Amino acid sequence: MIHIYLNDQIDAKMMVGSYVCTSTPGQFKWAPGPLTRALRNGHWLVIENIHLASSEVLTLISYVIKHQKLVIPSRGEEIVAQDGFQLI
Repeated sequence: MIHIYLNDQIDAKMMVGSYVCTSTPGQFKWAPGPLTRALRNGHWLVIENIHLASSEVLTLISYVIKHQKLVIPSRGEEIVAQDGFQLI
């Protein structure tokens, strides 16, 4: 189970993931966000304070609920929800 507390600072990029710096200067690696990890691994994603979510985050969550997948255009990746995935 992955637990996340939404606030006005959390955006869709944080939910999906982003490239982060490594210990080697100029080198970056992909770090999946909580939504991506939950979909990939078939985990439950418990979201608290949904009323504080931005419209961008709500749109992202609505898409995942409707289609049971996440599309990450910048990576050319489509992640289909694995068995056990639940959004609570």
